[in-house]
Amino acid sequence: MIWHSGTRSSWSACAAEIDLAETVLPSRVVGGVWEVFKEPATVDVLVHHRDSRAVPANQAYAVLLWCFGVGAPLLMGSPCAPLVTYFQGVAGGANPAVPPGWNVATGPGAVGAKSPILATVDARMPRAASIDVDLSVAGALVTNAIFVAYVGSSAGDLPLALPTTSTTASVPPVTISDMVNAWPYTAARVVHFGPARPT
Repeated sequence: MIWHSGTRSSWSACAAEIDLAETVLPSRVVGGVWEVFKEPATVDVLVHHRDSRAVPANQAYAVLLWCFGVGAPLLMGSPCAPLVTYFQGVAGGANPAVPPGWNVATGPGAVGAKSPILATVDARMPRAASIDVDLSVAGALVTNAIFVAYVGSSAGDLPLALPTTSTTASVPPVTISDMVNAWPYTAARVVHFGPARPT
């Protein structure tokens, strides 16, 4: 999951969608889940902007939470309420406690949990926040990790209210899977830990 090299501090480029599509590839895909190594990695959160007005550099941001688990269905089926509360708090300018069991990761220039998008974002050119995580700390029995991202902007133009999962009833999302399907400002990815990287 790496766009930049291991010496990312020497890079100033902000990844675009084509960069990620061409260079961020898993070691392999098993059952639709990316397989990765238990080692330091970079998670790229791609931000799309659907408006005729561009968002200036450093005005859009990503918030990234992640945790370990034992299977993709269990992780995607985890309760989303603590994450929703956290993302709403961060977007509203607060500094809430990270939900139990979760880690927050930030990229260059982060303010609190918000990792800025270092380039202008417009409808023509999505851009990414590159955020380092250390997957080497996973225990021997840990088989998976999940990353959940929220994106916003300092313009405050994104609704903080979480929509319902149904257009006919007020049914709030229950799981992370429900949340990312109902709230377009969030995304999630589960990765599986494969064999150690060949030396």
